[in-house]
Amino acid sequence: MGNDDDPSSILPACSGMNNQSTTSSSSSNQSHYIHKSKHHDRYLLNELAALRLDEQLCDVVLLAGHTRIPAHRVVLSACSLYFRAMFMSDLKESRLSEIRMVDIEGRTLQQLINFCYSGEIKITETSVQSLLPAACLLQMSEIQDACCEFLEKNLDPTNCLGIRAFADTHSCRELVRMADLYTQKNFQEVTASDEFLQLLLDQLLSLISSDELNVGSEEQVYEAAIRWIRYDLPNRRQNLSKVRLFEEIKYTT
Repeated sequence: MGNDDDPSSILPACSGMNNQSTTSSSSSNQSHYIHKSKHHDRYLLNELAALRLDEQLCDVVLLAGHTRIPAHRVVLSACSLYFRAMFMSDLKESRLSEIRMVDIEGRTLQQLINFCYSGEIKITETSVQSLLPAACLLQMSEIQDACCEFLEKNLDPTNCLGIRAFADTHSCRELVRMADLYTQKNFQEVTASDEFLQLLLDQLLSLISSDELNVGSEEQVYEAAIRWIRYDLPNRRQNLSKVRLFEEIKYTT
């Protein structure tokens, strides 16, 4: 019979006790023990992903084009404010077992739902063009930020104006700011790009109005504006006076 004063005599044997991540003094008893798993979050995601793969306990199916995506409402709601609002409201969709998604491609939706279950997503120059708008629609801020970070890292003189316009469309203010700074710093190289020649008049005037342009003289700015006009002379000829007036006001005040 074991010693009643020995705590080990009243505890069941457990082969895993020596593997606990916490330590305690052998000279005193503990009134409680708190175990904090180091792998719970990853284990939970893996198991939820496995359930979805086997279509077990799924309570909603998302449809986009010809793509069918079984999922769990609670997982979607945890990752997307769009789905949370949908499922917690009195909207018709909150009671449907199948929901047709509009304005989002099946492949893109699949990537985003996979992220909900894995915490990982691959962003490329091609996929970012559909991922960012979809992430904005579904209000998945982490993906929005990741897309903007990817685009910021890939700014160059040939794409910074297009990225700036893309960011502005989707209200990515920080990316707009970074694209503006990049354009100002690399003004000469940017004005040699096709994107510069495709600017609208208001966009051109906004760009050349900046006091932060990295140029040697105002003549370089004026020459860039003239190059823009000559690119489509029949339609832009009437803007010449506006550009000249703008330059006179800017550089004589």
